[in-house]
Amino acid sequence: MSRLLLFFSAWLWTLAAPSAAGAHGVIATTETRPAVALRFNYSDGEPLAYAQARVFAPGQTTLEHVNARTDIAGRLAFVPDRPGEWRVRVDDGMGHAMERSVSVTEVAARLHVQDDSAPPLAERAALGASLLLNVTLGVALARRPHS
Repeated sequence: MSRLLLFFSAWLWTLAAPSAAGAHGVIATTETRPAVALRFNYSDGEPLAYAQARVFAPGQTTLEHVNARTDIAGRLAFVPDRPGEWRVRVDDGMGHAMERSVSVTEVAARLHVQDDSAPPLAERAALGASLLLNVTLGVALARRPHS
């Protein structure tokens, strides 16, 4: 009987482990506030493709709000979280660099997030109830007399 209980406990632990790891998964949200989009080109019109880009929030001089690269067309977009003067610095690593200030108004900095990825409360409650029912049934099966 104790070996069966030990086996059942190990089985339950194995089932529980992936869900514990899932707590640190990735969740996507949709933000509907406006982004600031910039396009960087060389003086001959060629895009500054894949250049290092750093965006600094108002009053910040050392820690980047965004650290990214421009895309193939020399574009960079970021979503500001407060109004003020934002600084964008782009450097292609070959001696061509530029810094530009972008003024963000209060309206553009308002946050509205729609979470598309979290399951609804009813679904989470049903999953929790199902887990409890399965554990209860497993314990009951482990305790029943063997013939």
